Amino acid sequence: MIDTLPMRGVKGTTGTQASFLELFDGDDEKVRRLNERVCELMGFSSFIPVSGQTYTRKLDGMVVK
Repeated sequence: MIDTLPMRGVKGTTGTQASFLELFDGDDEKVRRLNERVCELMGFSSFIPVSGQTYTRKLDGMVVK
């Protein structure tokens, strides 16, 4: 299932990347690269580009089945 399951990605507690953007002095390219690299290292080929604080639970349900 990991071949098709997207990772939530590198996001803060509210589901955004605002904290990472602050850490990288507003450089959104660095945040994007961090997100891609973490997903790659974790073995995911894709990530959820936009996620709220509670990302879709449909993905959780698919994993549990």
